[in-house]
Amino acid sequence: MPKKTSVNLVSHTLEPIKTLFAIWHYSRTDEPLSFPPEDEQLELFRKIMAAGIPVAENVSFTFALHHVSISLREQLVRHRVGVKVGDRVGIDHAPNLADSTFWAQSMRILDMGTFAEEGRYALPDSVVKAQIEWERQGGARVSGPQVDYEKAMRYAENSYEALKSHGVPLEDARNVIPLAATSTIVWTLNLASLLHIVGKRGCWILQLGLWEPVIRGMVEALAEEIHPVFREIISPPCISGDCFNGCKFKLDNERRVVGEDEIPPCSLYLKQHGDEARGVADAQNVLANVNDAKPSAYSCVGKSAGTEVWEVFGLGNDRKASRFAKMREDYSNLWGRDPFSGERIDPDEEPEVRMPAVVVRTSRPAPPLKPLGERAKEAGSGVLSGDVIEMNPDVELELSKQAQLNRDLTGEFDEKMQRPQPDKGELQN
Repeated sequence: MPKKTSVNLVSHTLEPIKTLFAIWHYSRTDEPLSFPPEDEQLELFRKIMAAGIPVAENVSFTFALHHVSISLREQLVRHRVGVKVGDRVGIDHAPNLADSTFWAQSMRILDMGTFAEEGRYALPDSVVKAQIEWERQGGARVSGPQVDYEKAMRYAENSYEALKSHGVPLEDARNVIPLAATSTIVWTLNLASLLHIVGKRGCWILQLGLWEPVIRGMVEALAEEIHPVFREIISPPCISGDCFNGCKFKLDNERRVVGEDEIPPCSLYLKQHGDEARGVADAQNVLANVNDAKPSAYSCVGKSAGTEVWEVFGLGNDRKASRFAKMREDYSNLWGRDPFSGERIDPDEEPEVRMPAVVVRTSRPAPPLKPLGERAKEAGSGVLSGDVIEMNPDVELELSKQAQLNRDLTGEFDEKMQRPQPDKGELQN
């Protein structure tokens, strides 16, 4: 089985929280240094993290990232310049090499002849889910997408070994090694760079799948070996401290609202920029009604229990709704924040029971939309036109019972239809 990415903290600036307090103190006064109680030091530390001021560049950390794929390493090195960043994803400029540096295992020297046999490759969650779906639909366990993926790894390993047997040097044979192959990287970066990277890569829009074990691993190592306050550095880039500063990737979210991108839009975007999102969705639906264009994939139909209620159009809505719910849960856990308001979640408090923010339309094509006000009024009653049901817990339970009854009745009907039917003569007798 493929080995999972893991992280350990190799070294760090001695007492980084006290170090930043001391630097801040000396920059403000000539008075002798005396450290206040820890809560006051932590208050300053939080303010420094929220403000993004350069004093955060004075403490650094060195991590060892184990079983990191080549594809992730390609994204890692884009952050070589640390906090000297541009406005676009992955575009950094004005290099300052002291901010972030790497040292990785070299496949020019490291023999990769058993990487597949030893499980030294990344297995994407999407492949695992595809295999589960394959088997759920009756596919054989000895075949399917995950099996094909693993065969490709072994084929690459065999090709690598064959090249070596013909005298091809490792530095050339490595060209057949896939992007999924993993190695170890040692990464040194300062606090300002860490805050930038965790914020940017912790965004809903980007690839959490590749980055989640790295981000979680680094933050947990800091929290366990230095102080739990480091868990607070995981925050979406649209939030500074506890203030929402506006979505940085509106265009990406708009594409998802209208269905051009199958990935659901960010829950923070839907909540904080609800008017804009509704405008985008309604404009697309006008086009759909006039020109038979594809209707909006997400459209707000009102509010329930203070939560925006969005409906999902088109085929496969249950999958879209499930994916949206799963992403909300994953990112809420990652951020330690409410996925809609962005407010911090107290881990000691009982989680709030929230109504789902997406309702599911049946698989038939979406009919022309009614005016938003009329649809919102219907949403308050719990049932929307076009077979859209607001899935609060009580309604969902009742629907589940009704669905089971329908399945039982359908099963009995099918069984009857499969029985031998009497001929006309028997009926007449």
